[in-house]
Amino acid sequence: MLNTSFVTTKGQVTIPIKVRKKLNLTKGSRVVFSEHEGKIILNKTPDFFEFKGSIKSVKRFSEEKIDNELRKTFKKSYE
Repeated sequence: MLNTSFVTTKGQVTIPIKVRKKLNLTKGSRVVFSEHEGKIILNKTPDFFEFKGSIKSVKRFSEEKIDNELRKTFKKSYE
């Protein structure tokens, strides 16, 4: 796939429609530029929710336990 675009005086480019569709880019999408072996790579920034479940926690705490620990911590810091 070979697509071209012009750079404006502000350094902006229009991403060709074929590339936007391939990366599923829509208005407001964020992109990331990276360099690999002298080439610049454009990728869509992953949505935060795509990471759901990717990090496993060994310990699980209830909301009540977290609240109690926070209260103790704040109480100590203001004594």
